[in-house]
Formats: sequence, structure tokens, C-alpha cells
Amino acid sequence: MIYVLKHGRVMEHGTHEEVYSLNGAYREIFDAAARSLNMERISGTYNESEKSKF
Repeated sequence: MIYVLKHGRVMEHGTHEEVYSLNGAYREIFDAAARSLNMERISGTYNESEKSKF
């Protein structure tokens, strides 16, 4: 279970898939981390032509 807090309050919660699909703070942070690690494939944001790279 993932919980996203803001000022001590739960703003988002659920599984990775559930919270990621909310397009909120969790997705923003997750995608930034994935980009910094060159791992866009984790978030499913790569397109079909990029599959061969992985």
C-alpha cells in the first residue's frame, strides 16, 4: 500500500497502479525518479518503438 502525505494528511493511497492512475503527486514523483534512472519502461510510458532498447 502506498500513502502520499501533504502537510500531514493523506492525499492519495492505494496500490502502485491505483495511485499512479490518479495522475497526482505520486505519479509526478515516480515519473521524475524513473526518468532520472532512465527507466521510463517501469511506468509504462515508453512507446512501442522503444521496447527493443530494453
